[in-house]
Amino acid sequence: MPEQLLPFRDLIDSGLPGTDTVKQIVPSSPDLIIRHNPLRKFTYQDAITGKRELAALQRYGIHLPMIDMVYVEGCNSGIGQIYTIVERVKGVTLNKALRTPSDEFIEKYQMLYIGLTHYLVDRAKPGSVHFKNLIGHSNFVYGTSRGTTTPEIYPVDVELWFAGFEKARGNPLYHAWLRRLGDIVADIIRAEAISKIRLPKARKAVGSVLESLIAK
Repeated sequence: MPEQLLPFRDLIDSGLPGTDTVKQIVPSSPDLIIRHNPLRKFTYQDAITGKRELAALQRYGIHLPMIDMVYVEGCNSGIGQIYTIVERVKGVTLNKALRTPSDEFIEKYQMLYIGLTHYLVDRAKPGSVHFKNLIGHSNFVYGTSRGTTTPEIYPVDVELWFAGFEKARGNPLYHAWLRRLGDIVADIIRAEAISKIRLPKARKAVGSVLESLIAK
């Protein structure tokens, strides 16, 4: 992308781990992480879809830090880059919080995974999309965002990686949706192993979905 098309100036590396996505900051605003993947191309409609799905997450009780998406059109009309601007949450990883969890954290963890389960189930219809890289302990931080004092669990690794859905059992999109459901199960099992605490509410939410799939 030509430099003059970039929407930000004087970006420096954020020092955050991971190589798939470029993570940078503006020195004057170090609490804002600017993320983008230079190898992927997007349309303006992708940005609209991304903002719509972000708003949908909140309806499932999932707390969001300050987050926005900026679309920048490239040299080819209709194709460009999307920069995701995410507030830096001050806190700890889920795995660390699970080692010495409070009752409050355990309740919030279960509500998060109940919300993720419902979000995924509601997107089990042709033509729908969902964030396929949202689920996973490494994608969340337990802490505080700007202007808050009560810690919550926030998604911080939010990228425009969408997966669709198709009911046909042999369809790759159906398999991809099932993998996301499997990721939820794996996270709950991992959380119980780390915390040594059973998570009955989260188990019940995902268990009812699995039972309905088996019944079909």
